Amino acid sequence: MFDYGNRYGGGVGKFRNPYFITNYANALYRDYLDTNCSKVDLLHQFMLQADYLLSSAVRHGQLAEWPYPFPIEEYGIPAGWISGIGQARIAGVLQRASALTGEAKYHEAAEAAMEAYVNSPKDGGVATIDGEVTWVEEYADPTGTSYKVLNGHVTALGGILDYFEITGEKKWKAVFDSGVAAVARDIEKFDTGFLSF
Repeated sequence: MFDYGNRYGGGVGKFRNPYFITNYANALYRDYLDTNCSKVDLLHQFMLQADYLLSSAVRHGQLAEWPYPFPIEEYGIPAGWISGIGQARIAGVLQRASALTGEAKYHEAAEAAMEAYVNSPKDGGVATIDGEVTWVEEYADPTGTSYKVLNGHVTALGGILDYFEITGEKKWKAVFDSGVAAVARDIEKFDTGFLSF
């Protein structure tokens, strides 16, 4: 639980931020592997996180999403938005849970989470196709407005690459490559001459 206190216009209070949960889950997974898979308490704690993520998904057609219950006022995005940072990280945790348990429900939910990267924000996803490149929206605006938050985009790419490395599915490498091409093409737009936007 993360305590947002009175932030975001009225007090979100305590919220189970799915991205923070993935950080904890991945640390547990790493530590479990570091013990040569001997500390079952670490595995148990990891699976608790994976099960929470699985049960808290919101389904929209073929998409599984983890919406945030507060608005992003600086961009005028209402509560209920999803983040390109979190979707792939969640999918990675679920895919690891599938590998550990052999249970297809985790794999299916992971694939449904990744669908956000091939759908625009207007269609419930986080991918903005901009010419030959793809921007992953940290704050997916359902109106389709692209804010191109650089650090969020780059962080999201790390999650997409992780998912590709887990699954070997080439379509996710293609999404990653398209996102890297976005950075290569647009990085100068973020340069103020002494720091970045």
